[in-house]
Amino acid sequence: MTKVELFYFLGKCLSLGKNEGNREKITRAIKNDEVNWDHFVELASGHLVLPSVYLRFKEQGILSFLPQELVSHLQMVYDLNLKRNTAILGQIDKINRLFATSGIGPIYLKGAANILDLYEDLGERMLGDIDLLVSDDEFLPAVKLLKNEGYEHNYPFFDEEQAVTKHFPRLVHPTELADVEVHRVPVELQLSALFNYSVINPEKKQVETHPPCFVLSDRHKVILNFMHGFMNRDVRMSRNITFRNLVDLLFLSKRVDVHGVFESLPRDAKQARVYADFMYHSLGIDNPRGLAPQSQKFILKYGPLHQSRFRYRVNWTIKYFGSRIWSGYLCNAAGVLFDRKIRRTVFRKLGDPDWYRLHLKSYRDSFRQGFR
Repeated sequence: MTKVELFYFLGKCLSLGKNEGNREKITRAIKNDEVNWDHFVELASGHLVLPSVYLRFKEQGILSFLPQELVSHLQMVYDLNLKRNTAILGQIDKINRLFATSGIGPIYLKGAANILDLYEDLGERMLGDIDLLVSDDEFLPAVKLLKNEGYEHNYPFFDEEQAVTKHFPRLVHPTELADVEVHRVPVELQLSALFNYSVINPEKKQVETHPPCFVLSDRHKVILNFMHGFMNRDVRMSRNITFRNLVDLLFLSKRVDVHGVFESLPRDAKQARVYADFMYHSLGIDNPRGLAPQSQKFILKYGPLHQSRFRYRVNWTIKYFGSRIWSGYLCNAAGVLFDRKIRRTVFRKLGDPDWYRLHLKSYRDSFRQGFR
């Protein structure tokens, strides 16, 4: 299999049960020894979907066709993720109890919300941290509560009083498993005018926990999935859309009409249609609306990136320098000239040795991610 073929083979594996023809294609490829399993595991690991692969293979009776070593590895990853998610649910319960003392009802986002409300099997969805959303008035009080419980961040130059921020720096606890990000807006600032706490709060869903916590409505989960999985700045730079987000969207499509939700977006409906079409196309399942012309162009343009690492890296590097470095520095330079607060913050950072260390580390981590 080429890398493109392996990409779409993985997509079909993740959608097993949604299209009867896919099972036959997958089993035939396995029996004909067409799959390089080392490359398959590497690809699925990079997209954080190995537990989903294991469960789909198990549900469809495909494990018996696989090498025993591969089966053992898939089961081990699933078992470890199940154990981790169980511990994270315990951590979420502690956060709920802590916030309840101050009357704060957190709205959980992304992976944390999905293990609370979307996935039936607790071991399927992999997540890195706990994202939660609170109002502007609750933002710093929520952070203070977590700090009093031993959470801390490693950004000494962060201005806690600044109003223009997406989320507080990642909070780490010495004995808890997952880091915590407290959000005042759920998406990047330039996308938040039409999707923010005031929009989300009236439709939030209560999760049956004690004390209660909340997640986004299914409609809002679809919108956040699109904005995080397709409109996010890093994704727009690389066009590296992850299967983990696509599987989330597939699960949500069982509850709501994804295309209908996207068509209701006042500004990004066309982009959202491309994302929905890409989900159906990548997972090898029938698209109820068919493939839009702009979606065909997107797939033709960015599909080769999955096959050619060189083309992917060139594309990523150009967009990285253009979007993150060049545009970011230009905006800061303009702010220094016209905004006293930005000027004070910039000069304080430039005089802090930790800022240089952490700033360079962020670029190093970004390049490792882009060139993985």
